[in-house]
Amino acid sequence: MTSERKIAVITQTEGLLFTNIAKYCMDKRQIGVEYFQHAAEALAIFSVKRYPLIVSTFEVPSGNFDEDPELRKVHEQAPEGHERYAHIGLHMIRRIRQSGANRETPIIVADIYDSIEDSLHEDVNRRCIEAGATMYFPLFWGKGNRLAVLADEIDKRAQW
Repeated sequence: MTSERKIAVITQTEGLLFTNIAKYCMDKRQIGVEYFQHAAEALAIFSVKRYPLIVSTFEVPSGNFDEDPELRKVHEQAPEGHERYAHIGLHMIRRIRQSGANRETPIIVADIYDSIEDSLHEDVNRRCIEAGATMYFPLFWGKGNRLAVLADEIDKRAQW
């Protein structure tokens, strides 16, 4: 357990998803957010710094993998396009679970993919859980205020 109320968020850009997670966590729950843009950056920090909870998107870019040959290999062997980022995101979760300060930290993968209806990301939920995520949280746009529900999940699952 940690007393710091700051979670880690990994998402490609500091765009809509990050902004809304930060809004609901910081403004409504007084939970700080530390932002990571790439898997290489996140893995380097996660190996030594523990967080009460990690939130990641399903697709994560590799970033600067010059000092991470394992991540470079995943990047080079993964298919092109969106699926490459999915492979990297799932690899990142597996690595977090294997070693470092966050082996037991809850990981929520939050994204807009519907694992039933989105053929590009078939069975997103299963793939995330098999990689070691605690849960996949679908942010279906137009189905109520899912970000408020996500903030509830963050508050409930974090190991404060």
